Amino acid sequence: MTNKEKLLEQIKTADMNDIETVGAFKQVYELSHNNDLKYDFKFLDKVKEAYACRGVDFPTMFNDYYLREFRSKEEQEALAGWCSGEDTEKPKNKQKKVSTGERVPYVNNNFIKLSRKILEWQWYTDEHTKTLFIHCLLKANWKEGNFKGVVVNRGEFITSLQKLANETGLTIKQVRTAINHLELTGEIESKSIICGRLIIVVNYDLYQNNGD
Repeated sequence: MTNKEKLLEQIKTADMNDIETVGAFKQVYELSHNNDLKYDFKFLDKVKEAYACRGVDFPTMFNDYYLREFRSKEEQEALAGWCSGEDTEKPKNKQKKVSTGERVPYVNNNFIKLSRKILEWQWYTDEHTKTLFIHCLLKANWKEGNFKGVVVNRGEFITSLQKLANETGLTIKQVRTAINHLELTGEIESKSIICGRLIIVVNYDLYQNNGD
């Protein structure tokens, strides 16, 4: 097995905390880099696919957290086309404009309950932690589901640090800190699994019950 094949296998099976690091991105860069700013784009495509299986947008993370921080302008420019060309999604965090008269249609089970007691919550004044917690409430399954063969119970969802950052407008560092806060005080549990990161809203049924 070549070094490239070993790395691809590691991306598919290693803990999420080990593959979303500068060291992991550096290893990808070194294995894809040939002489004179030439790169093995076929290998990079395979890396992108492997990360995608774990719910990670690799081109964006690779560009934002490694190339821009640790590589020269020439190196950044040499890979800019690949990074932007592989990302076919609409720009992250750019919200659709809604006309004044447009309303979000009411759909059963398409809403969450949010108690006013949250105003007394210890993290309420921490914008990043509050944002992530409310986002977790919105993202959590309201009934049992299945994702890539994994049973996802009510109050749970599968995601990644990059996806949470994209969806909330926070940086990955801010997401990590917010997760640590919420785990510390018992609002959520976070587990690395083969297809991403499982988030469990600990008291989901209590928050979303049908009583007062």
